[in-house]
Amino acid sequence: MFIVALKMLTGDRAKYISLILGVAFSSLLIVQQASIFASVIRLSSYLVQSNPEVDIWVMRPGVEGATFIDQLPEIRLSQVRGVAGVQWAAPFYQSATTVRTVDEKHSTYTQLEVRGIDDSSLIGRPREMLLGTVENLRQNNAVILDIAAFKKLFPSLEPQTGVEIEIGHKRVIVVGICRAPRTITGGDILYARRSVALQLTQEVNNTISFILVHINPGEDKNVIADRISNQTKLYAQTDASFTRSIAKWVLDNTGVAEVLGAVIVLGVVVGILVVGQTFYMFANDNRLHFAALKAMGAGNFMIYKMLAVQGVLVSFVGFGMGLGVATFILRSMDRDLSPMRGITLSPAVAVVTAIALPIIVLITVIISARKVLQQDPSIVFRA
Repeated sequence: MFIVALKMLTGDRAKYISLILGVAFSSLLIVQQASIFASVIRLSSYLVQSNPEVDIWVMRPGVEGATFIDQLPEIRLSQVRGVAGVQWAAPFYQSATTVRTVDEKHSTYTQLEVRGIDDSSLIGRPREMLLGTVENLRQNNAVILDIAAFKKLFPSLEPQTGVEIEIGHKRVIVVGICRAPRTITGGDILYARRSVALQLTQEVNNTISFILVHINPGEDKNVIADRISNQTKLYAQTDASFTRSIAKWVLDNTGVAEVLGAVIVLGVVVGILVVGQTFYMFANDNRLHFAALKAMGAGNFMIYKMLAVQGVLVSFVGFGMGLGVATFILRSMDRDLSPMRGITLSPAVAVVTAIALPIIVLITVIISARKVLQQDPSIVFRA
């Protein structure tokens, strides 16, 4: 019976291709948009993920995400270090500035996010170095540029170290090239020791964006975070809690959930409408064949199983095509200078879609095939 079902399905090439293309387009929309959503949430908390040695993030009360922050004075660092259970605490500075090349005739400008890491421990450093090492930051007036920032500033040069750039009438030397994901605001990143970063941005009073804390072995993160908050009146969050806060800020302030969610729903609706309509026409065109099978003793359950086989085949072939196209699109857009850099296919999204799509197709098939199941087998003899 299953062989018969497959032959019936592939016998009408036009409808068979229409079914597959409908599922493929639906899976493309779902996988691509859901992967973009998952990647945006993941990249928004990259600052936390790239510093796994940090257990607790300390900031001013009211700070919700990692983009718009309120700086702290230097004295707050010693207060946090004095809390019981804190093994070490390192300062981290973050701001924005304009960078330009030193060539007066053909200067190139770009806006960068400056990240000032701890001078002694280099906590907060970039994780993926392409050229040079993080230790090179210990040199005078040294910075590390993100690869996208380098290509914007020096479009005619291959990535290299030793070039100079100017920030606020102060020249610095690029001693390393890294690859860091774009921030939620779309900016590129420059790393420097905090002392250098403060000179570049001309920050005088409040010089700390976050205090990065590592606790003593055996201590509980939540207990120490509460202790820091109570003693210093600052806002201390564990790494997991801060990650959730950043994701919440993105969802509340960017509209990414509404925009991408609408497209995901559209993909589901397209799948249901296209597959349902095509399967209805397919079942209606083959009603005599199904009636003949019922006349030979096949019950409704057998017809259901035949339709299920057809639906599963269509859903998996269509899903494979949609997944392949979505992967190609996302990979082709993941380039150094692309605003979509860092947006990748989410394995979790692919797995969930691979499970959900056949279920959606099967429900659609069953609903659209009710006319076949109600067909009188005697129609075969009257035809």
